[in-house]
Amino acid sequence: MLKLLLAAIVVALLFSAGLAVGLYHYWGWKGLIALPFLLVVILWLAKTLVVKVVRGFFMKLFGMKGAVLEGASVEVHGVRPVAKPEGRDEPADDAEDEEDEDEEAESQAAPTAESADEQEESDGEDEKEEEEPEEEEGPKHYYEVELTISPSQAKCMTLWEPAELAMTSTPGKGLMGLADDTVASACECHVWNGSQFEEDDFGKYEGQRRLKIVFAVDQDVRTAYLNYYGHSLAPISFPEWTPQPTEPAAPGT
Repeated sequence: MLKLLLAAIVVALLFSAGLAVGLYHYWGWKGLIALPFLLVVILWLAKTLVVKVVRGFFMKLFGMKGAVLEGASVEVHGVRPVAKPEGRDEPADDAEDEEDEDEEAESQAAPTAESADEQEESDGEDEKEEEEPEEEEGPKHYYEVELTISPSQAKCMTLWEPAELAMTSTPGKGLMGLADDTVASACECHVWNGSQFEEDDFGKYEGQRRLKIVFAVDQDVRTAYLNYYGHSLAPISFPEWTPQPTEPAAPGT
């Protein structure tokens, strides 16, 4: 890696020196005035090209990975609402925890002079005004989806990862629009081993698999499309949400 970096620096220096010599040869000292601007333009074009090449490489790589389930058949056995998986915090819960910590810190802080308090309050208000509000993830409903996925003949790779399944609001978005269109993500996954469901530890599998996946779904979603790295597999309809006070039964029972 270090050798490649040094080679790139040497090539850049040689190119800059050659460009300077050429400009001076044809336009004299006036040509050297344009050298910094030309270097900036060349660096910008090189950066754009490198980003495009790298993005294209990764898009092709993930496209090959997703091609395993291109044209796969999906049989949905059941969809039911379940309780929030243990250890998964909602955005609202995180905000409440932060507020509690702030209140506790304020109660333990020693009192200061009134003028200092007013100054801190005014500084805090200025900081809040300057900060832009961050887009927070909305509240979720949790559904357990039991289904069987049967890949068609794979083009490149043969292994696929059930934990990487997601859901989008519309079919056929491809990799470019997948992030903005995702409305549900897998938070728990269990795989049928022939006699019972066992927890999937981010494993890779080949061929047909029966799964139980708990998805965290945006609350306003009633129908979503199962998606694997940009390949839309099947629509999933969610029943009306009903509160689930207890954890779902352990898979495999």
